[in-house]
Amino acid sequence: MIYHGVHPTGYSLSCALLDLQDPSKVIGKMPGYMLTAEEPYEMVGRVRNVVFCTGAILEEETGELKLYYGAAGTCIGLATAPLDELVEACLRGC
Repeated sequence: MIYHGVHPTGYSLSCALLDLQDPSKVIGKMPGYMLTAEEPYEMVGRVRNVVFCTGAILEEETGELKLYYGAAGTCIGLATAPLDELVEACLRGC
């Protein structure tokens, strides 16, 4: 699950693993955040210092997650990460 939350500098993105049979059970959670507003287009706009998930696509051949995100309420960005690294980060953060 990808979610956004308040970080001291604004809204940031993080992720967690939920049980497939019982999604109310959290298996692991990434400590901190995986994406936060750092670039000017993420920090200045209609809403300052905000990034939020707008969609995600898994490239099954490469295992890469493409994360589309809104930035400051004025544009959309694309971030990529290996899915296995995000899973490992969530499991380490338990």
